[in-house]
Amino acid sequence: QSYFCDTGTRTKRRCQVNHYCTNSSIERRCSDTSFCPEGSIADSSCPAGSFCDITSGNTTRCPDGTYCPPGSETAELCRAGYYCQDPSVQVECTTPGQYCEAGSQQPADCPPGYVCINTNNKTKCEQRYFCPQNTYQRMLCPVGFFCPNTTSIFNCTGGSFCPEGSTEETDCRVGFYCPDRFSTTETQCNPGYHCPARSQQ
Repeated sequence: QSYFCDTGTRTKRRCQVNHYCTNSSIERRCSDTSFCPEGSIADSSCPAGSFCDITSGNTTRCPDGTYCPPGSETAELCRAGYYCQDPSVQVECTTPGQYCEAGSQQPADCPPGYVCINTNNKTKCEQRYFCPQNTYQRMLCPVGFFCPNTTSIFNCTGGSFCPEGSTEETDCRVGFYCPDRFSTTETQCNPGYHCPARSQQ
């Protein structure tokens, strides 16, 4: 810390707020954008990870989930698409299936029933889609399965068919058969054969 001696005085004092003293006889005013607490020896910026009241010279550590680069006068929320484990560093959220809302301290897994196409938010999945945890691309319920909701998937049973995007299985009608669960439609019974409902062959 620096001290200054006024002309004609026998006592020393600390360099005052908003000033810096390169030696005991020179006291200079800090620039408007600089941070100079009492006793400063140089014109400097508020340190990263803190915000500073230039008028009073007080330094405050930035709260969790905020970002404060050097020279900050206020704490700003960590931007959406980024996370701030340390308020002095803002890291981009890049892992597919994870997202970072504004104010994140670390990436979050995309929850079941949602899709995270972008890393800055999550979007609720629509019916007919299957969205387990960490989904980053929407996927229609696949052929041979049915999805009663966006977080559940079941095999299509014998005698029924489940085209892509099914929310329930469809029974084969009388006069038709469904040879396997991956059928996308029912097949008409051959002449001379009888096919009751839910026939597989």
